[in-house]
Amino acid sequence: MDQKKKAALAIVIAVAMMVGWLLTGCSNENKVNSVQLIVNGTKLEGQAPAMIQNDRLMVSAQYLEQAFDKQYDLFNMSSSNKSVYYSEQVAVLMYHDIAIKPQSDGIIAVERFKKQMQLVKQNGFQVITIEQYINFMQGKGHVPDNALLITFDDGYESFYKLAYPILKEYGYPAVNFVIVSTIDDRTKPGTPKLTWDQMREMQQAGMSFMSHTFDMHRYGAVNEHGNEAPVMSKLNYDKQKKKMETKAEYVERLKKDLLRAEDRLKSELGNKVSTLAFPYGAYSEAVLELTKAVGIPITFTTKEGINSKFHHNGFRINGARAGETEDELFRKLKGDHSAKLFIDEKEFPDIHFSEKSGTEVQMIALRDIANYYDWKIYWRSDTKQVEIQTKQS
Repeated sequence: MDQKKKAALAIVIAVAMMVGWLLTGCSNENKVNSVQLIVNGTKLEGQAPAMIQNDRLMVSAQYLEQAFDKQYDLFNMSSSNKSVYYSEQVAVLMYHDIAIKPQSDGIIAVERFKKQMQLVKQNGFQVITIEQYINFMQGKGHVPDNALLITFDDGYESFYKLAYPILKEYGYPAVNFVIVSTIDDRTKPGTPKLTWDQMREMQQAGMSFMSHTFDMHRYGAVNEHGNEAPVMSKLNYDKQKKKMETKAEYVERLKKDLLRAEDRLKSELGNKVSTLAFPYGAYSEAVLELTKAVGIPITFTTKEGINSKFHHNGFRINGARAGETEDELFRKLKGDHSAKLFIDEKEFPDIHFSEKSGTEVQMIALRDIANYYDWKIYWRSDTKQVEIQTKQS
């Protein structure tokens, strides 16, 4: 290799090393007390408290809140008290049908359900009502440590005959999300459903009954090829007319169904709050916006996790999963004990942060935020300046 090529190669290597050093902040041991942020060419007021942690430039969350008008919240699930698994959060148990001797997966045996309710008590979970859950989610109240909500889907009559006596024995409230059309029309085929009278009786003992839609708990055609999906989550295909549903027709269909279910629940049971469990757990961002528009601010899917006050579309943990032991189930209910970061009430699992004491966020990885928002960022360690170009520039 001639001298010119060697010199050029050396320059390339040096530049690459310098770029890597600038991007990572050089090393874990490098101490940075503060940095100057320059956003779209304008220097922001004041210095941002900063540090290098695990090769990441970490900047004060409080400063970022002011600089970018965003709200940062950290929920720390760890606790020095081993009997407290989480605070200001709610785990939600999900069931469907219950039987003495289940004939298929997804149906929980009575004895297993009773054992789980016993374990709920032994493990120190505090069972709350759906009304408490909704108030908590809307910022109108708090929940106890280890708060647990018990839910059933589909409105099967077995809830009245088999689950309700056990729930009463332990003094636990629960909510059942009913398919309202199957309550109104007793001639519909399938597993027997609850009656309005049974629900009114159970209401007196703390049970609640909410919407699982009026008549959208089914699959339907979504194209001319016969492919099917939950009818609530996608535009439907009309086989007779051989045409796709328009967006306007879709919106009108969902609004009509949801409001019809709410009207029946209010007229029969006197419901004063509204919530919805999505059939099959299927939803989209458009569906979430629509449910809010018709007055249903809190919804549930079937994804597993623990809910903070920002999870308005709540996680639920399946209590009847085939092959899962009670130990495995209760490990899920107790959570993973990792802190969770929210920005503007949305969870950001891929952004690194360091905790202060209690529930404060001390520092947040600036490049992680920039990557999420697709901002360009340049960290100049020699002058301790960070230049950021946002999409709006």
